[in-house]
Amino acid sequence: MKDRIYNIAMSPRVFWICLVVLSGSGLASDVPFVFGEGASDLADYSSIQLQEASSSSPDLAGVPSVTSPANSEIMEIPITGGGNTPEGRLKKTAIDLKDELNKKVEPEDYRIRKTAAMLASKYPGDHRIDQINEIYFYLKYGDNAKKAWSYVSDTRGIDSWNYANESLMIGDEANCVGLGDCDDFAVLMAALIESIGGATRIILANNNSIGGHAYTEVYLGKLNDTNNQVEEIIKWLQQEFNTGKIYGHIDTDTKEAWLNLDWGPDEKGNAHPGGPLFPGDRHNVLRIRDKYKLIPLRMPYTINKAPRIISLTPDKNSPKEAGSVVTWTARAKDPENDQILYRFILNGYAATGWIANDSWIWRTTDADIGDNKIEVYVIDGKHAGPNRFDGNKSENFLIKEMDISSPNQEMQLAKLSNPQDAYAWDEIGYNLTIQGRYVEAINAFDKAIVLDPNYFWARNNRGWALMQMKNYEEALKCFDEAIRIDPNLAVAWNNKGWALIMQKKYDDALESIEKAIELDPNYAWAWNNKGWALMEQKKYSEAQKCIDEAIKLDPENAYAWENKGSILKGIGRDEEAEAAFAKAKELGNAG
Repeated sequence: MKDRIYNIAMSPRVFWICLVVLSGSGLASDVPFVFGEGASDLADYSSIQLQEASSSSPDLAGVPSVTSPANSEIMEIPITGGGNTPEGRLKKTAIDLKDELNKKVEPEDYRIRKTAAMLASKYPGDHRIDQINEIYFYLKYGDNAKKAWSYVSDTRGIDSWNYANESLMIGDEANCVGLGDCDDFAVLMAALIESIGGATRIILANNNSIGGHAYTEVYLGKLNDTNNQVEEIIKWLQQEFNTGKIYGHIDTDTKEAWLNLDWGPDEKGNAHPGGPLFPGDRHNVLRIRDKYKLIPLRMPYTINKAPRIISLTPDKNSPKEAGSVVTWTARAKDPENDQILYRFILNGYAATGWIANDSWIWRTTDADIGDNKIEVYVIDGKHAGPNRFDGNKSENFLIKEMDISSPNQEMQLAKLSNPQDAYAWDEIGYNLTIQGRYVEAINAFDKAIVLDPNYFWARNNRGWALMQMKNYEEALKCFDEAIRIDPNLAVAWNNKGWALIMQKKYDDALESIEKAIELDPNYAWAWNNKGWALMEQKKYSEAQKCIDEAIKLDPENAYAWENKGSILKGIGRDEEAEAAFAKAKELGNAG
């Protein structure tokens, strides 16, 4: 089915939830209803009141009633033609469609169960709304290891539905959480939720203007059940996503409430559980695994508040010369004293992964000359979904060209002001390395290490200076020492891989570089070096993927472009290779 981006006019005063009526036999109608400011005690609404509230809501313009077709009814589903209108229709009985969906959902599949359980395990309890959120945001936005769901249309003239585990496996090949069109997304969403005990249904939407669509809903509970938590969940969702409107469906007779899990954005451009409903001409609902009892969702154990970021400050004032080392420190508070994780961003690119350390050492280079934007994200793991954050703050910092006319004077001043500071000696060594004064740099690093034997940055940077002198064996020892002190130092793992490449120990190099990528998946230099090692082994296809990832993360990396040119030349694509070499030269690498 073909999905479409759609917008629905929203009333600023009224908040509706769309309600689907499912009677035990034959046709049933849906009434979209608005939960919001002033809308409460829905259990007391009669069926007529719900229908009147639905028809008078401007938020639901163009959204039809939803029907539950009889098993024998022939259903016509639009088949994607690749344009703005459907070409042809799939005709099947409702029971055949339901049987096919139940077969494709497969919540008992090992891979489905494992994925769902791992996601749900982040939040305690059974059948909790925050577990549903976690599944939704995993599919919609991906996580640190995989990209978000990748939309790919069905073949023209055919409407096919993936098995749920099939979407996961295809996604693995594309390094994303899943791959397919809207009905494949709906099937996988239903499978993951069913696998952890939730109850779902899939709505097949027909829009005569823009084609078909499919989306999943999860059962919230019965409004007239004494123990239901539907309205509490709605309020929690409103607070969680800073919105006054949460969409779903309610049976006007039984008061069963369902939450919309479609992927469309709300009026603020945010996609989340309870987002707007897809407009159309007819919507048919098919229950998944309807022989089992419906289990309502519950609230999270407690409403946990997100952390708040207070400040982001450097230890030096702007501007500074290239080669300076600037430590950035973030200050944040969490109301429940949950552990806060930090992620530092430099000019839009991740400088760190999610770390518990509230500071980041920025070792500036000529590449940083000019205005820079430093940003920090904070998260406590209980609010924002994957690839999102609970709060952020940014500051600007100017880096000037280095004045190397009197490096000795700078060094003497540093020594006189703080002769017992390992950090100061490391900074001196770093600046001398940039100037090409490697012997003096190593002497400075040695002083830093004497003052603080566990200062892993000094050991790593000593190895870096030795690499410039082509002393790879001694450099390797420095990187190993840095890793011994801090096994999570991605830079040292990457540099170790670099040293091993220079020694032509490519398998060992790959093992080390892959550890760096595991620690920081957004580390462009590690991806570049992995591609370099694979290229040296003539594994050009794998190498090209790594180099492309490096360029995606850092488009200004001249060495990555140079390596891309070498790979393309190695597989006979000379014209493309020359273009890559030209790009590398433009960025400052003469080859």
